[in-house]
Amino acid sequence: MSDRPQGLRILSLDGGGVKGYASLLVLKRIFRTIVAENGLIHEPLPCDVFDLIVGTSTGGLIAIMLGRLRIMVCVTRGINSRPDVLRSYNSNHPTQQNYKCSIWEAASATAAAPIFFHPVKLAGGESFCDGGMRRNNPINEAVNELNRELEKGWAGRSLGCLVSVGTGVVEAAKVSSSLTTLMKAVVKILTDSEDVAEEFVKSAFGQQLDSTGRYFRFNVPQGLQTLQLDEWKETEKLNAATTDYLSKSGTGNLVKLCAQALNDPDALIIMPSLSNRQPRLDSPCSTYVQRPMYQTRLREYFWNYVSMKPQIFVLWGLAGVGKTQLALKFAETMKTRLNVFWIRADQSSNFIHDYAKLRPKMQPDDRLQNPAQDLSTLLEETCSELEANPAGWLLVLDNADDFDEYRQAIDPHLPRSGRILITSRDPRFQGDVAAAEDGLNVLPMDEKESIELLTKSIPGRLRLMTSETEEAPSYLVNMLGNLPLAIAQAAANIRDQQVSLRDYIKSFQDGIDPFNILRVPVWNRNTRDPRNAKQSVNKTWSVSLSRLLESSPSTVALLGYMSCLHWDAIPVDMVRNLPKFQGFSPTEFRQMVARALQLSLVQEDDLGQFSVLQMHPLVHEFAWNQVGSKDENLAAEVVSVLCVLFPFVGTSCRDSSEWAVCSFLSAHCHRAIAVSEKVHIRSKPLARLMQVFSSYLNAFGDLKSALAISTRALDLAMAVWGPQDESTLHVRNTKIGCLRSSQMYTAALEDVDRNLEYLNLQERSGAVEEVELLGKISDLLQTKEIILRDLLNYQDALDVEVRVIEIITKARGIAPQTPSIESALLVALHNKAHNLDRLNRSDEAESLNLEVLEGSLNPDGSVKVDHRSYQSFLNLRGRIIRRKKDASADQLMEALDIFSHVFQETLETHGIGDADTWVAANNVLSALEALDGDSRVQLTSLELFEALLALVIKQGLPRSACHPEFQRTLWKFLTDLDVRILLLQAPDFERLWRMRMEFVQACQRTQEVSSTYTVARVNATGVVLQARGKFELAEAQHREALDSLKQLSGENSPTNDIRGLFEVAHYNIMLALARQGRVAEALAYRDAHRNDIAIAEDQYDALEVRLERDAEDKETYDQAVLRIAAGEPTSTGQWWQDHAVALGRAQKRYGLLIKPSGTANLARPQLLEATENITTLPKKLRETRWIRYFKRK
Repeated sequence: MSDRPQGLRILSLDGGGVKGYASLLVLKRIFRTIVAENGLIHEPLPCDVFDLIVGTSTGGLIAIMLGRLRIMVCVTRGINSRPDVLRSYNSNHPTQQNYKCSIWEAASATAAAPIFFHPVKLAGGESFCDGGMRRNNPINEAVNELNRELEKGWAGRSLGCLVSVGTGVVEAAKVSSSLTTLMKAVVKILTDSEDVAEEFVKSAFGQQLDSTGRYFRFNVPQGLQTLQLDEWKETEKLNAATTDYLSKSGTGNLVKLCAQALNDPDALIIMPSLSNRQPRLDSPCSTYVQRPMYQTRLREYFWNYVSMKPQIFVLWGLAGVGKTQLALKFAETMKTRLNVFWIRADQSSNFIHDYAKLRPKMQPDDRLQNPAQDLSTLLEETCSELEANPAGWLLVLDNADDFDEYRQAIDPHLPRSGRILITSRDPRFQGDVAAAEDGLNVLPMDEKESIELLTKSIPGRLRLMTSETEEAPSYLVNMLGNLPLAIAQAAANIRDQQVSLRDYIKSFQDGIDPFNILRVPVWNRNTRDPRNAKQSVNKTWSVSLSRLLESSPSTVALLGYMSCLHWDAIPVDMVRNLPKFQGFSPTEFRQMVARALQLSLVQEDDLGQFSVLQMHPLVHEFAWNQVGSKDENLAAEVVSVLCVLFPFVGTSCRDSSEWAVCSFLSAHCHRAIAVSEKVHIRSKPLARLMQVFSSYLNAFGDLKSALAISTRALDLAMAVWGPQDESTLHVRNTKIGCLRSSQMYTAALEDVDRNLEYLNLQERSGAVEEVELLGKISDLLQTKEIILRDLLNYQDALDVEVRVIEIITKARGIAPQTPSIESALLVALHNKAHNLDRLNRSDEAESLNLEVLEGSLNPDGSVKVDHRSYQSFLNLRGRIIRRKKDASADQLMEALDIFSHVFQETLETHGIGDADTWVAANNVLSALEALDGDSRVQLTSLELFEALLALVIKQGLPRSACHPEFQRTLWKFLTDLDVRILLLQAPDFERLWRMRMEFVQACQRTQEVSSTYTVARVNATGVVLQARGKFELAEAQHREALDSLKQLSGENSPTNDIRGLFEVAHYNIMLALARQGRVAEALAYRDAHRNDIAIAEDQYDALEVRLERDAEDKETYDQAVLRIAAGEPTSTGQWWQDHAVALGRAQKRYGLLIKPSGTANLARPQLLEATENITTLPKKLRETRWIRYFKRK
């Protein structure tokens, strides 16, 4: 026990007069067991075991006898009978008094029982007596002292073991009318320690200690009840009763557990676990060499959880210096106390891959994760799960070497509390990510450690040295820069080649030139220059590669191929399909891979259904520079294989097998494309791979990368196929989709017209070719129509759709009764009806919509089009009904039935992370708004708003929500919500407002950069706050919107949309300033931004007009209050009609004049409690399986 543990050990001793002898007997048995359990020669002293000994009365005397470190005895202050404590140390806690007294004075004071001894007066004038009358069991005082000292002297430590020893259970006190008997009963009650013990173990803290095996209570239950405090002659009786108690098997087991806990209290500080299943962790290498300085520092830093701040520690240093092995060793020591999660952080794709797997590991066995869950949602939920239990885990981020990528792509997903250990090459992590003092520069091993690692890794028969070469190991480790990775790989080379250490050193001395810019190393083991140390690693790898070139050239080719892919999780089957290895027999292929495995250049992992290869990133880069970059055919062949394997996702569902393949191969495609462009490959397979990969990125939501790669893909396609090739058309179509997602509509239309020009020039050689060509033209025109709709240009969109119908009708004449043509025609007719409706040609739209709905159904009731298309047809039907000027309540109910049916089906089929779900939700909300107050409707719009908000807050939104079409639906939802909540009273408004803000954050997280929708959402928040009279908060929102606009426009001239947002933002800032009473600042702000604000004032009125209107609204509101107080009815009267608009505005700011109706009452929390079943719609609606009046007669 020379090294004092972090877990605190506290002993609490009850008072009890002569019965304290029983406490000494119990302690003697505990310490005897400590010796036996740990094989000690000598029995340790109590002062060497316990960090604090607390005692009352006799227990206080024992504490003074046993302790030499921290002793605290309980006493009672004579003047006011208040319990107090005397310490052998000074407490720095602001609530505590430090009394000056000698040991004999403290002993006399705590033992001064009122019936037997006079109070003891200290030198400072304070008078004390026995504390047993109020604190006979001092366990609560012990815990209170612990909490006080944890703030000061014991900061950062935790309670490891609390031992409480009693002096026997007292006899039950019988209350009598006799004064003497009554006094004795009172004394028994006041000195009953067991009641205190029972209350403590029932407390939250007591239960926590008891459940984790950190609390031990010993008290003799029988034989001491009748003993009085002064019966000192009854020691034999005391001994017999205590021995009998300790001889019980239950007590014996408790003593054994107590001894074990006192020996290693740190093992008992078990942190709350996220899961009963400990994640699988790799172990340190079998030749691991202890490096005490680093392990001790990590243990001191992470052993106890500190809730006040995140615990982030960085091991930084040279690649190959042993950071990962140190982290693995530390993780191994921590995994018995908490969950340890190991995350690769070398690049964002690997981080996401590993981080996304944490959630299933943290879930109980009965809560299996949905494998098709959106990745962005899964990352957000993983972060939330970790933040919910920050004390129960250690997160290790390994190889976080790219500081910029870490900040941009990794850090946003990490929890803001808990333990995080980072290994990195970059020293900036210490100070920027972790605190300036929370990190270590991991230096190369010293010579002794290096030689130990080398000799551990080489069989004895190979490391025999002659007297002339006894210094060779020292020479070798010095030449390797004492770098653990380099030493381990040199040993692997020796073992593989079965050469002696002496011969290997000679080979090393005669070695080949290192790769690329590195030269023969100039070694200095004290240097911190990573370039010098890296050269020594490269030298070792060059020797290994030279050996491989002689013994297994095909293995060198394997390294070259792998360098063209991402370094991790390279499927063995994919490597097997590379051209060079297709002729290998299974045995030959395994031998070839084994050569790389034997040299530790490659590792192999079995993932269950298939195996994968991986390389250390530095080895990977070495292989690229030495092999991959020297032969462009390697990259070209990798691209060809990926081109075959990587599917075109298009509109595939995220739970499809194609999507899973794309996700797995994504990092490999990124690497293959990058290295192919580095060596200037210009091939058709590369153009095709870039096309399908950019299509996946676009669907995933990485719009920036998708557009960049699709643009380069088109340039390459133009070069390898030419502008007049159909393959180029397909690549351009992919680019059009990326342009549309990035809202670059003009460029997208230009590319559409180029493809149409090409198609219109094609010759038709037969009916089949004619139909196929017409189909391609119609698809392209449909794309153009959608883009025109995005631009709100419905007339041009209608004209294009008319052309589409003509083309499909022509194809229908050539190939009648073709299902795909029939389906395409129905969709085109629907699009035409949609545009007609948008152009307010409602009668034409309705007639065409009914025709489409009737034509969509087969005789058996099935539909001719895909499910999404049919739902769009139904949505349009409901929209047409709802927008009728003279729509009756029954017609509005019909629209609600349609919208609700579509919403339920969409939500069940596609979930909350699909744009169509939000289109359907917005339709339902609009219908509910129109029917507000109708008794037939069992769900209000506000209830549905709240349920949807809760669902998004719980599940988040997918990355694909960044697409403009999705953003439009979310913006519509938020706009409608703001209108509805403006008139809500607190606390309904406050609750929904908090949910609204969380919803906005979920929307913002889907976007890499600000967009016009981001700005509009922030600005709208400010508008609502102004309407509610919270002008200072509103100003902050408007300024945030303005900052986002500046970032959005950059150095480019702003578009009309952005220009309009600038005008509104400046106008709203001016208005918020003035409404705070800062009118002079508002006027100065208007002068500074006059060009923008003048345009907005023309539309929304001048500042002076708005302020005058505000004053009039307040005056009108005050008059209304007086009229209501006078009993004037509000439903009639000309005054109320004349001032209805002003009162509507004023009530938003100053509160409702009349209690809101029941339809606006949100005091029904069941919707929030059951967000899994949010579609609690009318029974009639739930039973509807189809819209009956669209069935064919």
